[in-house]
Amino acid sequence: MRRPLLAAVCLGAIVFSPASADEGSAPAPGVPAGRPPRGALSRREGRIYDIEFNATIYAAGTVKGVADPLVLAQNSIEIPLTMLDTFSQVDPTSIRAGLSINNNPVPGASVQIGELRRGVSAVKVESGAVTCQNIAAQFAWRAASWSSVLDEAVAARTAWPQSWPDDAQPWLDPQPWIESDQQIFGDFVQRTAQGNLHGVSVHIAAKELVKATLLNVRAVRSTGVIYDATRVIRGLDIRGAKRMAETGEGTSHDLACLCVAVLRAAGIPSRINVGIIDPDRHAPYFVTWAEYYLPDSGWVPFLPDDLRGKATSLDSSLAWKNFGTVKDLNLVVPVSHWILPEGIPAAPVELPALWGWRSAGAIQPCTMREYTRLQMTSQGRVPE
Repeated sequence: MRRPLLAAVCLGAIVFSPASADEGSAPAPGVPAGRPPRGALSRREGRIYDIEFNATIYAAGTVKGVADPLVLAQNSIEIPLTMLDTFSQVDPTSIRAGLSINNNPVPGASVQIGELRRGVSAVKVESGAVTCQNIAAQFAWRAASWSSVLDEAVAARTAWPQSWPDDAQPWLDPQPWIESDQQIFGDFVQRTAQGNLHGVSVHIAAKELVKATLLNVRAVRSTGVIYDATRVIRGLDIRGAKRMAETGEGTSHDLACLCVAVLRAAGIPSRINVGIIDPDRHAPYFVTWAEYYLPDSGWVPFLPDDLRGKATSLDSSLAWKNFGTVKDLNLVVPVSHWILPEGIPAAPVELPALWGWRSAGAIQPCTMREYTRLQMTSQGRVPE
């Protein structure tokens, strides 16, 4: 039997603003209003999923087997949640959140939701002052995810814009693990483009930069998810774009960050997507991919880890499998464009896993661990 969310709270519906001109006109029947792709992009075969996301901070005793408590004057846990995107959408009325202290539900836990950027929100649950050995936050929501289809000919003819849309502008800036303002990335773009970056369309430039990036990677160590001995997720194994650029090695998460850093250094808005996949239907885990902004169309997804093994044979004048057209994108539920919520500079304890912990008070010397449990349940297809 599935365990119900603790102290579940239903949040009120979020009212989305109308789509701006660059985000497309009215959607076709069966496609949610908000941010449909247009131009070179289209989406197919929408699927619906229920997601449960459990984040736990656990303090273990170190002195004579007696646990040293966390004595907190303030405590909250939050996740950044992509509400509305080119190929995914969250039902805002489905969001639930709760908190437990020492495995007991907190009936009066405060749940808040606030917009970080258009289409992206922070969901936060807080308890106030607590003294405890463990804190667990539970989040749940329903989301739809679509496969992506790219018209390669239309994309290849798309010119560089005079300026990027307001929604795309923030994705030119550096962020944790995507240090795109570092000189190593600017130099790489210069060597790759040889002064002809704008001599080709933005789509071809993006493909050439991604190909060059992949050819400079020596090894991707793993899928990048760290587990404990019982196969519970501790967090992401990630060192960031700069470290991978310097060493040529990293994980699949690092590789996505590296591609995004290079594209941003070239002046192309780009971002990561961290999502949840459950290929075996019993052990969901985190995956990371990338996307760049194509003017007059939307966000073009691509899978760096899949493309890496084919990089030597990729021809930028031809369509690439899993660059723009990603058939299995509807098997993944995007969660966030951030590894951590904005404004939280470090992982809760050791390893990042999308969620953040804001606390104030005494944390006694002890062994602390963070754990993330995921559940992903298919609810069928989006009605056509």
